[in-house]
Amino acid sequence: MNGLQIGFTLIWVAGLAFLFARALNYSRLVLNNLAPGETCWEPSDFRLFFSFRRFRLFGNYVEPTHLTDLGREYQKRVRQTDVIAFFWTLGGLVALAIFFS
Repeated sequence: MNGLQIGFTLIWVAGLAFLFARALNYSRLVLNNLAPGETCWEPSDFRLFFSFRRFRLFGNYVEPTHLTDLGREYQKRVRQTDVIAFFWTLGGLVALAIFFS
């Protein structure tokens, strides 16, 4: 393994860590901006945690009707970061396969 492969791998992993931390921060902001008197932990909502359609963070599971306007804006950012992280992972895996073959 040469220095270019190591460098690329480190940059890719650092990018994944950054995107995951950003999505968790926005999820925190979503959960902090619930509408007054609303809760996001309904018993019927727990079925969403066990869906295997795709990786999603906690901020995506909250119904938009339970959020304030600012919370909905943060939820859009969580979804955007989720899509970016998906394509970052996919592109990085393809590039790693090319570099290491």
